Amino acid sequence: MSNIDLVEVSPPTVVVSTPPQRSTGFPHAIRIFLTILRYFVSALVLSISIALLVTADHSNKPIPAVFGLIIVWVLIAWLLILEGGQNSLVALHSLSTNTYSASHPIAAKTSQITQKANNLDRFIIGRQFLAVLLLILINLCANTQNRCDDSLHFPQWIFSIFCDAGMSPIIITLILGQLTGQIIATDCMLDIINSYLMYFSTRISLFIEWSGVMHFVYLVQFAFTKLCGAGGNREHSAKVSTPAEKIGYGFRMILSCALLGFSTLVIVSEIVNNRTTAWKGVPPAAVLLIILLLIVIAGLMEGMQIALFAVLTIDRSTLQNNHPNAFRICQVVFREENLKAFLVGRQICVTTCVFLIAQLTTTDPALTDSSPLGLGNAFQKFVCSGILSAIFTTILASLAWRVVASANPILFLSLPFLRPFVWVCLGLDAIGLLSFSLVFARFVKWIFRMHPDTDHYSQSRNRLIASDTENSLC
Repeated sequence: MSNIDLVEVSPPTVVVSTPPQRSTGFPHAIRIFLTILRYFVSALVLSISIALLVTADHSNKPIPAVFGLIIVWVLIAWLLILEGGQNSLVALHSLSTNTYSASHPIAAKTSQITQKANNLDRFIIGRQFLAVLLLILINLCANTQNRCDDSLHFPQWIFSIFCDAGMSPIIITLILGQLTGQIIATDCMLDIINSYLMYFSTRISLFIEWSGVMHFVYLVQFAFTKLCGAGGNREHSAKVSTPAEKIGYGFRMILSCALLGFSTLVIVSEIVNNRTTAWKGVPPAAVLLIILLLIVIAGLMEGMQIALFAVLTIDRSTLQNNHPNAFRICQVVFREENLKAFLVGRQICVTTCVFLIAQLTTTDPALTDSSPLGLGNAFQKFVCSGILSAIFTTILASLAWRVVASANPILFLSLPFLRPFVWVCLGLDAIGLLSFSLVFARFVKWIFRMHPDTDHYSQSRNRLIASDTENSLC
């Protein structure tokens, strides 16, 4: 078996690019004005989203409205830690924990876990499922479709975009959760993982991978590497050497395939019977086609991120002469500030796709008259939890594409229809609708007294020098 090589091609940080840093050719005063305008528009969009979410009618949900809103904010905070924590653990993977064990003991304990054997690979796989599950739960608790309060006197087009299309929870999650966590991790890696929430999240992610729920992706990689002859010399993340380990691995592989097949069967059955939270009036066949399209878009975005960082080690002339499509994409992405902009736009696309897939595949909790496939009320509650949708989405819209891109990044980037997606990502960042995440990240760092990692490194270095001096004197 070959390894899902997600670590060495995963970017350590993802940041929101500051618009004035680009060579736009505009006078300085105009660039400042455009920056302020972006921040203002982003804050306005966020305020509208929060207002619509808080005032929406959540009475038909199985939990009280106030409790549901509290869950939403807790899940967003957890997602913030998960996003920043992954980037931090990847970036700190090769750094000895002795450097910061005195100042950040919990961060050191968490890093020690991921630095063992192949635990970082396993953590990334389990964390991806956990992040998708959190997004689905946020969608369940914060879904504003046909629930917005008309007393706010917003124009109808705002209700159509933010409520009916479900953009409110997407914008809130991106600005206050995912992008903020990634921004904080650019210079406060130690502080963001120095919490027991990140420590337990790491343990939970490793348990998820160990359980075998995501093992179907290993089968995808094995099949793809055999087909293309790529990556066959790597070891598998879950080392299987003894007969007992091989039996356990095979059992988990079968379990993962069965769970994915069963999840797909239940989701298709619910869609055909119009029992999901999909948009009313859309035929089931159209819903299935939209889901397929969203899976492809999200998968291409996930795969592009992996492939772009994988080709950094390939000779430029070889790439230009033998793989012109891949070379042209790299030219665009790695030009000036485009990489940061692409990563931000990619995050927007992936999160939007996951939310929409969740909305189209999750069973409506208000429907309690019957259960899927006639399996009883207990199973109905399990389906409404979103776990089956999380399995379906994580494997088919994320990890499977990462596996393929990791096995053959040049082939992936050579796909002729990728360039428009790159320009869409760059355009989404240029609009600046999520620029307020920069402001909120500074606020979070101030509230929790987070300091740049360089300050901690300087303090650690001074302590080591003082310790060496004292030892020499003794």
